[in-house]
Amino acid sequence: MFPCGPIYDAADVAADPHFRERQAIVEVEVEGIGKLAMPGVMPRLSQTPGRIRFPGGALGAANRDILQGELGVSDHEMAALTAKGVI
Repeated sequence: MFPCGPIYDAADVAADPHFRERQAIVEVEVEGIGKLAMPGVMPRLSQTPGRIRFPGGALGAANRDILQGELGVSDHEMAALTAKGVI
């Protein structure tokens, strides 16, 4: 004998009440978006259960830090990328 059940895709997992009850999927408030379903912290430990502290920044919020700070892209190159719609 072997266990079996439905094969879920991401939408199925997000909508399944069992996953939400077990906090495998949680809803967090995201500025500018509202409530966002995302994976919960696993494993959940009794003395240090973990929590979601930061769901991520707005799209493109770290562009300048990464492109200029880490990769050395110049202001001129940044302006060109912006003008082309790349960033």
